[in-house]
Amino acid sequence: MASAPTYATYVANGGRIAEGLFLAALPRASSLVNSAIWPNAVTPATQTAYERAVCAVVDLVDSPPVTREGVGRVTLEYAAPLTTGGAIAHHLVGTGLLYRGI
Repeated sequence: MASAPTYATYVANGGRIAEGLFLAALPRASSLVNSAIWPNAVTPATQTAYERAVCAVVDLVDSPPVTREGVGRVTLEYAAPLTTGGAIAHHLVGTGLLYRGI
């Protein structure tokens, strides 16, 4: 089983939320990344990429991006936001962790 990133690792990777919010979002973020990499195991060579992926997903779990807002009858819709799958893939492509076999 992979080691979850620490709050210090999260901040070093550009994390912006408070430690309490990080700790609250960490189990869900780790679960999402673990589901994406199953059945592969994190190795010492892929641990850093795994931690970066979890950190990226923590931000999305804590503060889902706004895609639409409106005032009265005017609504503004934004371009497609980064998804958890996209954040995971961004950090894990090329590591072998996303390989599910053929």
